Amino acid sequence: MTVCKHPMRIFRSWLLLVLLAIAHGASAAEYYSASIEVPDRGEDALRVGARAGLEEVLIRVSGDRQVADNPAIKKSLADARSQLSLYSYREQGGEVLLEVQFDQVQVKQMLRNAGASFWVNDRPDALLWLVVDEPAGRRFASLTQEAVLLEALQRAFLRRGVRLRFPLLDLEDAAVISADVVWQRVVPRIQAASERYDANHVLVGRYVELTDGRHLVDWLHIGPEEQQTQQVAESEINALAMTGANLVVDAMASRYAVGLRATPTLNGLSVIVMGVSGLADYQQVLAIFRAIPVVESVQVSEVVADRLSLEIRGVADADALNRLLPTASALTVENTMTKDNVLMQWSPS
Repeated sequence: MTVCKHPMRIFRSWLLLVLLAIAHGASAAEYYSASIEVPDRGEDALRVGARAGLEEVLIRVSGDRQVADNPAIKKSLADARSQLSLYSYREQGGEVLLEVQFDQVQVKQMLRNAGASFWVNDRPDALLWLVVDEPAGRRFASLTQEAVLLEALQRAFLRRGVRLRFPLLDLEDAAVISADVVWQRVVPRIQAASERYDANHVLVGRYVELTDGRHLVDWLHIGPEEQQTQQVAESEINALAMTGANLVVDAMASRYAVGLRATPTLNGLSVIVMGVSGLADYQQVLAIFRAIPVVESVQVSEVVADRLSLEIRGVADADALNRLLPTASALTVENTMTKDNVLMQWSPS
């Protein structure tokens, strides 16, 4: 019989995973915050930590891991210390952690000035199917035996602003999928099992612990229209987890993030919304557009019968506006007449 040497540590990890799994993702403020390990509480460490924290925030908000290579962003990072909104320190396991927070408006302006991308906080979840290969056979990863790896995966995804979900692995799952099916990467079966979780982005992992102490994982990302694979062998669990998270989140960002214009068009984006039949509809439509983080202004041009004409500034084009709309919105794009003119339909339930 195997005796667990660290039952409380495993319980804490399991409890953290449960809490993360039922959370509703990061709050808006958390997208603009970071926790950075620093050597001490001195000014030099603060300056270095602020830069690392701002880079993490910019990557999360833009969805672009290479955003720090942008010349305009490099200038902002060099002056990160002066752009801190709040900062504090805490100790964890003998380490000093610097907690930093940046202003949302300033961060968005940095990205706009750089002509970089922006990804709204309303992001899809990712679902994980992870299978472990052992001498005794293959099995799904468990919260007890793979707690460290699963917790590292949760952290890696949250660092990129996406929530990672785990399947329940109950009788309903067992009826449609097995560890061997996942290991063999039978994609239609995996997609069918994932429908229960309403997941359009699925991370599949084949995990082996090597004899030299390294960890080997074959990652497969199954997206709405694309699939990508990556094999990685690492001695550090965090690096292994980050590789899986980046594979999925990079694909998400390429689909959902939008480019910002450093110099928005003079007249803005012309939007016609059909089906606006009363004051309540009118107010709801305006509220949706005004709630989009990068929208600078929404002006009403004309109201005729059920047609509402608007001019929206701060959004690059019709495609960007469509990507920025909330997923549960009752607004749908009917026709993109030009990149600066779009026809939409309001269809409240």
